[in-house]
Amino acid sequence: MSSGIFFGGSGIAAFVAGVIALFAPCCISVMLPAYFANSFRNRGVLVAMTLLFAAGIASVILPLAMGASVLRQIFVSQHTAVYVTAGLVMAAMGIYTLAGGELHLPMPGRPAGGRKGALSIYSLGVFSGVASSCCAPVLAGVIALSSVAQSFTAALGLGVAYVFGMVAPLFLISVMWDRFDWRSSWLFRQRQFTWRIGPLTRTISGTALASGLLLAGMGAATVWVGLAYDAMPATSDWQIRVTFWLQQSGQVVTDWLSWLPNWAGAALLLGLAAFLVRRAIVQLSTTPPIRKSNNLQQHIEASGVDDDDSQLRERNRGNSSMDKRLDHRISRKTIAIVCAAILGLGAIYFINTRQSAVKYKFQVGDPVVGQLAPQIQLGTFNLGGLRGQTVLIYFQEGLTCEPCWDQIKDIEKNQEAFRSLGIDHIVSITTDPSDLLQKKTASLGIHTPVLSDTDLSVSKAYNANKYGMMGDARDGHSFILVGPDGRIRWRADYGGAPDYTMFLPAADLLADIRRGLEPK
Repeated sequence: MSSGIFFGGSGIAAFVAGVIALFAPCCISVMLPAYFANSFRNRGVLVAMTLLFAAGIASVILPLAMGASVLRQIFVSQHTAVYVTAGLVMAAMGIYTLAGGELHLPMPGRPAGGRKGALSIYSLGVFSGVASSCCAPVLAGVIALSSVAQSFTAALGLGVAYVFGMVAPLFLISVMWDRFDWRSSWLFRQRQFTWRIGPLTRTISGTALASGLLLAGMGAATVWVGLAYDAMPATSDWQIRVTFWLQQSGQVVTDWLSWLPNWAGAALLLGLAAFLVRRAIVQLSTTPPIRKSNNLQQHIEASGVDDDDSQLRERNRGNSSMDKRLDHRISRKTIAIVCAAILGLGAIYFINTRQSAVKYKFQVGDPVVGQLAPQIQLGTFNLGGLRGQTVLIYFQEGLTCEPCWDQIKDIEKNQEAFRSLGIDHIVSITTDPSDLLQKKTASLGIHTPVLSDTDLSVSKAYNANKYGMMGDARDGHSFILVGPDGRIRWRADYGGAPDYTMFLPAADLLADIRRGLEPK
């Protein structure tokens, strides 16, 4: 049986899961435009810009990974408010840029607009994190991280690895940009554009025009999405198939790297992060050397005066000293911000873990314990034909929820423990197409029957689609135990608000079943 992308808590696996999350259609369609909107204006410090953009994403994703259930509920239940607010902010940033406002990072010789630029980049990162968290594959992955981590250190490490995976392709773009000097391309030559609306006239650069239009367009599109849907939009067939292909690719990579010890994987990721941070600091603190113009050189040669050489050397030495001072200031600020962030995340983690003695809370939907279980006839599976036996039914979100599949594999690893409770059969139900479900189970080596309920007829009969992140378009994370007499003996809907649990260890599931079966 292959290893899961989340199950087991590997840093490399979390990193791969982050990469997969980025390329999910609902995530990349937001994150890439937001990233490029600012990259046009920060071509000389692209690694530093990417680091600040990643910090904005981490400001949203990491608290979720620490178990911030309030944020989860906001992103799921307040979809319209979140999207409309973020869209208006982005549109305002676009208008500000088109009006001639400066949104770039500070560097020696270019201080104007530095603070506004840094805030705008960070804000776009935050928006990307929020929008990505409203994307089911991303949110399910983040929630899974908080489920598999058994300590604050583990939760923090897995969360950082996940975010690093989400932004790794962006860092690759920024490093290649530097390495091959793409900023010298003719596409980025200085061009000026003038626009006029009534008495108002502005002249802006071509990059400002591109950034402003992209931000304004994204803002308008985001507002439209917020007004068009009051919950996470249902995943279309092509999105499911793309997500399935991404997950299959991620599984191959994860299995191929399974030989790598966790400490080695963590060291590798830390090394890459340190390299990128150092590269960013160098970009922000390096001033191009002052060189003599051709006219000045001719004048010096004609007059025989060499004083300019010493003056230029002195000015370059002065710039070098300034660079070192700026380097130290950036390093100190970075360390202070990171320490403050860790303390804040630690507070979120410990508050969340101590709020309740029950880590995996659940609701109990309708039909309830004691009622006859509605008939299930999906494919060759017939619940009525299993009278006299005990059946555990697992309703799950499906292909867009990788942790849900890790749940099945964890159950299969503990098959004997479930049998000891008198459970004869375990079956899973989701709303995805049967052809993809067959490929998924075959690739993972899963033997548990996974049934396709594309019209939600069975899911609605059990109200399993009322306890998830996708409104009523998909199932959540529900377990229903049907006894030999056809009546429900135990039920737990884990996928509902406020935690939206998409994975719980089999040991905790078994403990909940035992408690539920105890005589009242």
